[in-house]
Amino acid sequence: MKIASFRPESIRNVVLLGAGGAGKTTLAEAVLHRCGNITRMGTIEAATTTSDFEPEARGHHHSVGSTLLYATTGQREINLIDTPGHPELLGAALSALPAVETAVIVLNAASGIDEPTRRYFAAAGEAGLARLLVINKMDRSPRDLPQLLADVKAEFGAHVHALDLPSQGGRDVIDCFESDMGRADFGSVEGIHREVLESTVEADDAQLERYLAGEKIDLAALRRTFVKAMAAGLVVPVLFTSAEKGIGIGALVHVLLEEAPSPLTGRTHQVKLREGLVPIACDPTRPLLAHVFKVTVDAKLGPLAMVRVLQGTLERTTPWVVQGDPRVRTAGHLLKVEGRDHPELEAQAFAGDLVALAHPEGLRVGQVLQAPELGGEYAVPALPWPKAAMTFAVEAASPGDDAKLGHALEQLAEEDPTLGVARHAPAWTMSGLGELHLSLALERLKNRTHLAVKVKRH
Repeated sequence: MKIASFRPESIRNVVLLGAGGAGKTTLAEAVLHRCGNITRMGTIEAATTTSDFEPEARGHHHSVGSTLLYATTGQREINLIDTPGHPELLGAALSALPAVETAVIVLNAASGIDEPTRRYFAAAGEAGLARLLVINKMDRSPRDLPQLLADVKAEFGAHVHALDLPSQGGRDVIDCFESDMGRADFGSVEGIHREVLESTVEADDAQLERYLAGEKIDLAALRRTFVKAMAAGLVVPVLFTSAEKGIGIGALVHVLLEEAPSPLTGRTHQVKLREGLVPIACDPTRPLLAHVFKVTVDAKLGPLAMVRVLQGTLERTTPWVVQGDPRVRTAGHLLKVEGRDHPELEAQAFAGDLVALAHPEGLRVGQVLQAPELGGEYAVPALPWPKAAMTFAVEAASPGDDAKLGHALEQLAEEDPTLGVARHAPAWTMSGLGELHLSLALERLKNRTHLAVKVKRH
């Protein structure tokens, strides 16, 4: 089966960020289920979620790397990137930011605001992304929700507003955007509606004048203005969910489809050309520019490169080159990615879409695929990767496996920009953000190559 292509105005690119245990993977699973992409939700406990398909994720019962997913409903597509929450796996989250327009920062209702939440909220803002806060697992701490909402507003600013509130004892949510009536478990639907309305119209001078003059604002016009306000960071919505029970997921999907910016209405991407930054319009008619935001090795297909098409269209036969390599190449098969599944696109990938290339011939994170006729050498601005905090010395148990070990380690470093690999004969060194980070890299090494190695903390 081949998958339909979507044009820029119909695409929504979203990254899920948050601390470990916030429920990002279950939230992604609930979105896929709500959109009809999966018929049954998997669970973290049973290691059956679409996102956590790698053996390391199944063994640890939490995400250990970013996972690309997609959901389609009606005439629109949501590209979702699920990311790990552990601080030592921060690189997977950071590398996803340049690929999307919207960041959904997920909070655990029982844990409240923590340092990872603050870090991800700030990083998404610095990247120019529209931000959406989701208070997940609301059914587990219903008494704490009023104070948590107050804390979220105090922590993240006056532009933070709830779009819905828990109702019916936490068994449902009530919309506060389209309606000013109804009963919530706490707070005032009318008051929240007024807050959102006033913050939204501030993004449009004409609407603001009409509102101050006492005129009623048309809901369709308000929704268009809300999209502008959210993309500009003037409004940061808050939604309540219980992903495990499917509560609030319909409202979340609705906001992602109707209010979250598309590649046309979101932040403008920039690439480096010579010494300056060049803004890139999301225009399918222009020559190809595409950014590699993730590389990985699939158990069945081998190496894969995940790319964000910045401008132009990418077809199987579209020629492209990369910085420092004059060879003209073509994409071959264009794949969508749903965890372990990789259906092929039936046509081209338009500007704004996220797709995968099989057998990418050494492409690395951060490289730009460009049409040969563009000239120059395009690159993406460097991300602020965290510095290594720990180093392991790794040596092949059998001297005859040294070359194979070196190739495997270098492949791991290409996949993870926060993992450093160097040769210090007779051993190799791996540098990372901590013991978990390095241990997971060694697990991947073992699962992929079955090499016996000797490891020593450097």
